[in-house]
Amino acid sequence: MNPNQRFSILTFPQFFDGENLTLNIVVLPRDQNPLAAAIEQEPPIPDAVAFADARLLFTASIFDGLSVFPHSLAPIANLPLTVAAPANPREIFEALANHLDIVNRNTTNRNLDLAAIEDKYKPEEARSEAQTVRMYLSKAYRQDVHFTTPRHPNAVTDDSYQCAIRNRQNVPGFQRDSDSVSWGKVFAYLMRQPQLAQRAGMIYQTQLAIDPGFFPDGGWLWI
Repeated sequence: MNPNQRFSILTFPQFFDGENLTLNIVVLPRDQNPLAAAIEQEPPIPDAVAFADARLLFTASIFDGLSVFPHSLAPIANLPLTVAAPANPREIFEALANHLDIVNRNTTNRNLDLAAIEDKYKPEEARSEAQTVRMYLSKAYRQDVHFTTPRHPNAVTDDSYQCAIRNRQNVPGFQRDSDSVSWGKVFAYLMRQPQLAQRAGMIYQTQLAIDPGFFPDGGWLWI
């Protein structure tokens, strides 16, 4: 990831009525503090406001063909999109900060600080088979998919799954995970609640008028 990249913008077409394309725009912040300036560095960037205070504007760029991937120079570019700005995203993020134990709640959004958070939450190494979850493949499932044999050792068809549950024991040295989360996980929780994500300024809904000549042979839509 570019160390200065703070957001990802994703485009999700929803419906086309023959003239207008309805779409959702998703703005995903990096695992950063949305209540502090988005980019903090020396010298400071004067207009680097916090994500919670940002008022975003969007334009659409159209590539009328599939010969190249989207880039900054589109044949049909800078089509303005109308979006409804959320009333007060900061109120949402402050409420979440007050109710959740966020480990990087007050961090600055310097590249050094963001890299440290990402290093802390790197994916764990693959666990041994003894520490993984097994799944019983029911008879109905096996009949529906023309099952022959399990393709993974964790998929079982005998009573070993039932025996493991019946003979369960406490795991020595087990430690319960803490309730702490990062801002990145908070953003993930918000995305599971679309209406709340809209109020937080992470999902925008808009429409784009489609000219019949835009996509004669397919193409790309880049927001």
